[in-house]
Amino acid sequence: MTAELHAEAEPELVAAAEWYEVRREGLGQDFIEEVVRAAEAIQASPRAWAAWPGVRSDLGIRRFVLARFPFSLPYQIGQNRIIILAIAHTRRRPRYWLKRVVGVAEP
Repeated sequence: MTAELHAEAEPELVAAAEWYEVRREGLGQDFIEEVVRAAEAIQASPRAWAAWPGVRSDLGIRRFVLARFPFSLPYQIGQNRIIILAIAHTRRRPRYWLKRVVGVAEP
């Protein structure tokens, strides 16, 4: 099973990396590398991380919290793939990414 970024998560990754890079050269690349490691860990053991708190349990949304940066990766385990729904800052716009969940019309 492969882990993939949702199409709307890709620009979030780029924007956050660019923001960090402006603050310190190389920090944006560090951020990208941490997200890649997180995706690899999720792919290796998708059920290892806890469900996202406050989200309906039947949606099966889990979260990986980055260690070095204030971001979490909400993800959904599907039949053949894992979708990382967002690169979500932990202090901004809680659960804005729910509209991206497969099988949900309205959050």
